[in-house]
Amino acid sequence: MFHRIRRIVALLMLVVSLWMSFGGVADANPNTGSASVANAPANAPRSANAPRSLSMTDIPNLRLRDYPPIEVTEELISNLQPLMPEEVDFGWSVGERVPVTEVLQIGSFTLFGISEVSIGQIAAATGTNLSEVRIGDMGGLISSQTPSDFMQMSSLRPDISSSELRSVPALNALVKFQLGLTESPAEVPDLSALNSFLNPGTSENVAVPLSKDELFERAQTLTVKQYSELVPEFKNLRLGAAGEKDLNEVGSLNKAIPGISDVPLKQFKGSTNQPIKSLSGVGFENLSLSQLPEALSLVEGVVFGVADVALGTPRDGDREQMRIRIVSGGIPDRSMVLVGGECRGNSCPHFEIAAPTSQNHGAAWLDPKGQEVKDGFGSLCRPWDCKGPPGNHPFGPNVRVLITEVEQTQGRAKIAISFPYCATIPFEGLSCTPWILPTAEGIPLGELKEESPVVFIPPGLRIPGE
Repeated sequence: MFHRIRRIVALLMLVVSLWMSFGGVADANPNTGSASVANAPANAPRSANAPRSLSMTDIPNLRLRDYPPIEVTEELISNLQPLMPEEVDFGWSVGERVPVTEVLQIGSFTLFGISEVSIGQIAAATGTNLSEVRIGDMGGLISSQTPSDFMQMSSLRPDISSSELRSVPALNALVKFQLGLTESPAEVPDLSALNSFLNPGTSENVAVPLSKDELFERAQTLTVKQYSELVPEFKNLRLGAAGEKDLNEVGSLNKAIPGISDVPLKQFKGSTNQPIKSLSGVGFENLSLSQLPEALSLVEGVVFGVADVALGTPRDGDREQMRIRIVSGGIPDRSMVLVGGECRGNSCPHFEIAAPTSQNHGAAWLDPKGQEVKDGFGSLCRPWDCKGPPGNHPFGPNVRVLITEVEQTQGRAKIAISFPYCATIPFEGLSCTPWILPTAEGIPLGELKEESPVVFIPPGLRIPGE
């Protein structure tokens, strides 16, 4: 009887707290659905690690800088490897702990609409002064681009193809590098066409080839397109080849490449493969998931409940683990319908949920350890056989909420979230990996105890959100 009274009190407190959460989350980003980023509140809490007493409804308002570091495991590296365009060395050692911004990629934030916003919009939201941001502050996002990539950016104004080299200092530094005029010069290509164009000579006299310094001086008035045609190797040269020192010396980001801060991230070639750390130069880690264009907030149709009983590893023959009503599952296709999982075997640690309706009361939220569900869609999910860890999506498809490490004797578990990696693939459309990043057990953000409030969406429903 006492347990039932405590459960009723907990449910009443839950209704009040969630009502307040709905208001707080809804106000966090007034521009939800548009390609904009909400301003970061000046008084938001900052901590080295997420609070252990985290309520599930606090998840949207945690800043990325509040996330705990991620332990490097073989699973972590194997999860990231298939997403890279080629074999890469992450430079990590197993057992090392690294910031989450080094692990998650921009592609993990595709469902948040981050690809639609620009560097300038992120800077405006975080209060970053763009005049103090340089190319080196943006990691590989900009330094991995080539002149050809810049010329294909439809949103770059002025059009870089018709811009003179002297008006694009970053590309000018790349020309200087290519001509062998820097401390660490490139292998100089054939410059005969450039020489002939800049110093054609006369019908009576053959022109003497210009020196590299003279070529560099005269090339300043050429457009980027003209120079690329005269020295074809230039258009495929990565900007970072010029060296961070020389690139940073040309000034702020917009001075180095006029208008670059207004270009949506999706127009940067390979941007989805860049770590979120590439956006640290404009303070992206100071934002919470509720401040992104597709803001993380409680979705319509969520069920409010209470974490009733923690049930861990069973005794032999304990059929309590043979669960039928399970609220954790996966998203196996573009319809974004949550498909409930099944208890595989007779050992399925879980939290039993107390909910106001008989349909959901007593349902189980499984610990994903040892469990897999159909998950992800399109070609990106195939390296994982389109299977992932079961969880729930009370905040939409952007993140999966996991309940892990259920401890029956302590009556508690960990709350974690995991991400997919998504990209729009030509002739295929949106494709997503399973919600398995960084690992199948996600990023632990806090602790769930018996009688703590929980929110979940029942399996079989489409998860609202884009």
